[in-house]
Amino acid sequence: MTKAHLPGQSILDVLRPPVGWKTDRALLSSYSADPAVIAAALLALAARDDDGGSGTRAGLARALLELRGRVAFILQRGRIAAPRRGGLVLGMLDRFVREVPWNEGREDDEQGRSWHPKLAMLRYVPETGGNARWRLWLGSRNLTRDTSWDVGLTVEGQAEGAGQLLPGFPELVERLASAAGESQEWARHLPEAAALRWEVPRGLRLERVALHLPGDEGRSYPQEPAGLSELFAVSPFLDGTTVNHFGGWGDGRSRKILLSTHDEFARLAGQQAQPLARFADLLALPAATFEPEQSNAEETVEENMEGRGLHAKFVWAEHAVGATLWLGSANLTRRGWTRNAEVVAEVAVERRGSARAAVSLIEGIRAFRDQCVTIRLADLPAAAEPDEVMERLEAARRTIAAHLDARQHVQADGGTLVVSPRPPHPGDSDIRLSVARLTGAAVTWAVDATSARLPPVRGGSGWEASTERSLLPADPARPNVFALFHPSPLLTGLDPLQARRPGELAIRQSMMAQLSAVLSRHGISVVARGPRARPLPPWQTLAALETRTGHWQASRAAWQQVVGELRAERGDVTAGQRLEQTLDRWGEAGTETDVSVLDEEEVRAVAQLALEAPGVVLARAVARHWSEERTTSLPLVASLSWRGLRTYLDNPWFASTLGGSRGEHYPDAIRIAVRQGNLEAVLDEHFWYLAQTGVGTWPERLAAFASALRLRTGNTTLHEAPGQSFRLRCHAAAALTETRQAARTAGSDETEQQIRPEEVRHAFNTPFWPHVLATTSIGQEGLDFHPWCRAVAHWDLPPGPVALEQREGRVSRHAGLAVRRAIGAQLGKGRRWGSDSPWVTLARLAETEWADQMGLSPWWIAPGASIQRLLLSLPGSELEERMLGLSKERALYRVALGMPDQGDLVSLILDRQAAPSAGLGELCIDLAAFADPASAA
Repeated sequence: MTKAHLPGQSILDVLRPPVGWKTDRALLSSYSADPAVIAAALLALAARDDDGGSGTRAGLARALLELRGRVAFILQRGRIAAPRRGGLVLGMLDRFVREVPWNEGREDDEQGRSWHPKLAMLRYVPETGGNARWRLWLGSRNLTRDTSWDVGLTVEGQAEGAGQLLPGFPELVERLASAAGESQEWARHLPEAAALRWEVPRGLRLERVALHLPGDEGRSYPQEPAGLSELFAVSPFLDGTTVNHFGGWGDGRSRKILLSTHDEFARLAGQQAQPLARFADLLALPAATFEPEQSNAEETVEENMEGRGLHAKFVWAEHAVGATLWLGSANLTRRGWTRNAEVVAEVAVERRGSARAAVSLIEGIRAFRDQCVTIRLADLPAAAEPDEVMERLEAARRTIAAHLDARQHVQADGGTLVVSPRPPHPGDSDIRLSVARLTGAAVTWAVDATSARLPPVRGGSGWEASTERSLLPADPARPNVFALFHPSPLLTGLDPLQARRPGELAIRQSMMAQLSAVLSRHGISVVARGPRARPLPPWQTLAALETRTGHWQASRAAWQQVVGELRAERGDVTAGQRLEQTLDRWGEAGTETDVSVLDEEEVRAVAQLALEAPGVVLARAVARHWSEERTTSLPLVASLSWRGLRTYLDNPWFASTLGGSRGEHYPDAIRIAVRQGNLEAVLDEHFWYLAQTGVGTWPERLAAFASALRLRTGNTTLHEAPGQSFRLRCHAAAALTETRQAARTAGSDETEQQIRPEEVRHAFNTPFWPHVLATTSIGQEGLDFHPWCRAVAHWDLPPGPVALEQREGRVSRHAGLAVRRAIGAQLGKGRRWGSDSPWVTLARLAETEWADQMGLSPWWIAPGASIQRLLLSLPGSELEERMLGLSKERALYRVALGMPDQGDLVSLILDRQAAPSAGLGELCIDLAAFADPASAA
């Protein structure tokens, strides 16, 4: 508690993962919190903070993305402080906060209770793979800016290794995860938690750690140790019953000391039972340098304690066999030890003079006690009269927190309707209730009203506005977006390749005819003019048709798995809930809409959706190459469509390019782009290529494809000189990564980490992105970039023909894009297709018509196949002359190997056509069994 004994430690240092490790999961609990401190904690958990506990907005955004679904903060409802400043970034923090809706007041004959534990439970995993490491911190401070005196406990444990078991820890994990609503996510870690061995310094032993909850059977004060010689009890809040209980420990020879605040001593001194009389010494910290805020309520917002000097809560007892320390979040009150949720650890300490840790702890307790001042009851002023206004405001606050179970509904104009199941107004006519976004202006909530409307925020707000991912949301109010990415089994069965004539009109007519035939088999009539005055929107017609034809049950089951993925992997409760709400609306529309008779226009719109919806196009392309039962493939395709393809397209750059920059028009722009750009043909070609590689199963291939679609650009920091760096927003080029990259510091060696080269390379080998891959000479050997690239841009030239061959060979390989383009252009033009995959047909034709005896054609070389070479140099540069020379040298190198490239060889011969014919013989390989003596001469 002093620098000489127990050095101060920032909570951020506790949260930050060790070097080479990353946060896998974390649960943090507090009574109250400051949004800025939550943001700082997230930065530390992602190892993106600086030495001062701060960081950039870009770093926070990356931390939010990395930790979504992995970290949760559990708080008492109504105890988040209004931010002093911030902006939209702080509006994202609600994704991480879990509020416990307990009533802190005393209403309806109920005793108030609070969620009060202060602890952090952290699970780290190595960045390179291996066994996990756990860390547990518990103490008495909230997640606020308070810097008052505190005492805490931090221990680390691993499943393998030396150390002690920690009684009560598995139950603590279960209880904390349940409070966060993440029991399922943490359940798989419980066996590991029970087997952890904790590193506890010699001389100390953790007897138990417990998360006490209201209603726990047998819950009470700690048991008095035998042979008590000294008691030192510390708490900023007291009540007479609890002080009297601890004051009754020991006998006349036991020294008992109580440390609290002047206000608490003054309040208890006036009680008739005289609970303070049992303590020989009453201590307080020296007075603060400024007047502290007054608060007489036990559990008022504890950030008001800032400046009082005391936040620690512990009981230290020296007795016959050593000493015992009880520390945690519980004040010396009945509420703290019997009704609130509290965390308490019991530490056994060996006799003084033994292990270094025990000696240090004992000396630290002494040093802390010695800097306090003694309080004489006779010198205490009379207890301050309660502030009536503050008490009324505090009572109102508790009432609102208990009754306001708010839900937000975003409206069409961008406004937000905040709804509560019962009017949250405190009932005090002198108190006005207002509601606001975390960073917006407040509006009055009318008395007896169950809702209040917040005006639209210009430019959007919250997570969507800050990450620019609100163009294609999971929104029950926009089911057309869901229809866009729904791999409907009904529509997947319609095949545009069945059109008898080429052209868009013939394909549309074929899709319309196929759908009409399916509807006829289910007793649905298609008439020129339907019974409705206005046609149904396509999504509603499709929802009803899926229900009528029996397809929705399987689709709903597949989508429920996607909802589970959102909640489990990303912890995005809001996204999962909104998707589930969208499914509910889709199902309700399907049940309530009568489609026994349909208008031709309604059927035509659904048939057009089968041709243009990316989800249907994706499902159809997968089905052409993976013949699997629908119950197996449909959940994977739905996940790939929603969490992969939708994520990829939900980008302002695409919206601007496709002409749908306004959110409501973007889905239509996507449909047009899918049809005009022939996304189905691109996906068919890609899945055919994946099948040829033979690598992985189809579920693994689809999962890898989804990962590539979700790849995002990373932060770019430029370093000019030691200690000088700046961030640059790059529009033309940016690193593609989701892991942090350590910067070089002055006077240190280069410690930058690899930034997921495998993931970036894999994404480059898809038809989507990165569009350009920049690499050093490391990339010119052993790596393949040919699946979707046929161009090489030389920033500088390699030293010789072998290196040139290696470099350009990265995009000139088996079944590369250059070869496939030649096959498609020459064998696919004007051809009629059957029900098979077009690329299966093309591959069969190429192997039949272009095969050679050497096995090089058609997949290594093909007529008209060529890669593109770009030389990044100024006109007239010597690089152009060097490139020409290298190309000639490479042609000779190929001839020497017996595998000439026709183009290079012909160019070389033409350049030397004036030479004697004998000279050309030098370029040829003599394969005769016996050399001709004449030719040798």
